[in-house]
Amino acid sequence: MDLLSELDHSAYHQAQKTFKIFVRELSWERRRIIKTLDLAIVKISLRTYKSGSFPAYEYLWVKDFYFDGENVQGTLLNDPKWAKNYERGQKVFTQLSQVSDWMFATNGKAYGGFSIQNTRKRMTQAERSKHDRAWHLDFGDPTEPKLSYIDHSSEEDLLCNEHPMCRDMGKNFKEYLSRSKDLLNYKDRVGNSLLHIEALAGNGLIVKTLKEHGANIHLQNNFGQRPLDMARIFDWHNVIEVLEN
Repeated sequence: MDLLSELDHSAYHQAQKTFKIFVRELSWERRRIIKTLDLAIVKISLRTYKSGSFPAYEYLWVKDFYFDGENVQGTLLNDPKWAKNYERGQKVFTQLSQVSDWMFATNGKAYGGFSIQNTRKRMTQAERSKHDRAWHLDFGDPTEPKLSYIDHSSEEDLLCNEHPMCRDMGKNFKEYLSRSKDLLNYKDRVGNSLLHIEALAGNGLIVKTLKEHGANIHLQNNFGQRPLDMARIFDWHNVIEVLEN
């Protein structure tokens, strides 16, 4: 039984195509002193290792999402029904290809949640209202899932342009970097430099500033990935252009 047999193909592909929006938004949420997101969760598939009529995969939501360029990790929000050896509150690790949905919420409105919207499509208006009250969220029109609270003319515009916070902090970041040279030597637990992290999140203006201040664009993390490789994971053209030039 393959990965998509229990999951609507269109929802999976929508989630995979736009997952970069979630990753970028979360990169900015981690910077905020006053948090903006009420909710930030990812749905992943876990092997059940069952046979017969049991599903081969179970799809479960996780919080505390983190992606280091190689592994996706998060904390299970519910007890699995089929996936043995897992329980609510457990930290799990998987691959990017196993991400089947994403959703964040702010100011009572939900963004993403493609599998949820497909379920809502099959509901009556009364059922949708009851469903949304249970979540305490406004999911909007199930035929047009919202991708972001950021104003954009098209999906392509949203996927290609810089996040507003990236544009707003440009000058301040240059001044901060000039005073804090140690940032150029920062590495996380898997060897990602700040340049790796910003390239993965699609923050082209910050990547440009880091490069101008001497950040090593050839540095490899523990998985052998350079910042350019990180940018290519989500096809961030704005970052790729900076690093290739």
